[in-house]
Amino acid sequence: SEKQMVYKTAARQIPIAQTAIVLVDVWNDLYDADFMVRAQKIIEEKIVPLSKAFRDAGSLIVHAPSYQVAIKYPEFLTDLTDIEIWGNPQPKHPWPPKEFIQKSGPFCSRVRPEQASPNKYFNDIIENWVIAKEMVPQKGDVVIRTGEELHHILERRKILYLFYVGFATNICMLNRDYGMKAMSKRGFEIILARDATTGVEYAHTQEILSQTAAAITIEESNIGYSVTTAELLDAFQKAKA
Repeated sequence: SEKQMVYKTAARQIPIAQTAIVLVDVWNDLYDADFMVRAQKIIEEKIVPLSKAFRDAGSLIVHAPSYQVAIKYPEFLTDLTDIEIWGNPQPKHPWPPKEFIQKSGPFCSRVRPEQASPNKYFNDIIENWVIAKEMVPQKGDVVIRTGEELHHILERRKILYLFYVGFATNICMLNRDYGMKAMSKRGFEIILARDATTGVEYAHTQEILSQTAAAITIEESNIGYSVTTAELLDAFQKAKA
């Protein structure tokens, strides 16, 4: 029965040396103004103090802001020249055809309407994307470009537990190659700080944030665990005592 699908709480002790906090797409801007109002509040009130607590405790801080943003922070990129950052090469004859994927050539009529003519505002935001000023990388942090790169960093540091914060819950947090689904499949234990994230909502979901709630439930039921920032901050305080 669905009525039996209820929350359970488990207490866990995790060695701080084996933890990292992964900040997904904590950007300075987005093309969704309503989303950014929620995101900015979460950055200031949740992500900043939580990241400080992890940093002060000696945990690894990982910034995962997408490739085009990550390369703007070369001093924080880990030297992994001895690994293949992009993973396995693509097959010589991939399927579906490249034209179908790109919606070009004989498939140009399949372009979604909003993809047909990107507006200047959208392009300007992409060009000026950086990590939010409140979360600019600090000494000891790392910035990653891909899931493969993140995996190698975690392997070298013997990290097993990944705490996730950032945006957007229902898109990048779940689905990027360094997101919760992918890193769970790689064998890491995933814990989402559920009040340190928000999803992209729509006109019919914005009032109750149902897209965000659904994404959190997906993570809790199929990927890993969730926790609140208050619970984590309290745990850090108790560990100091």
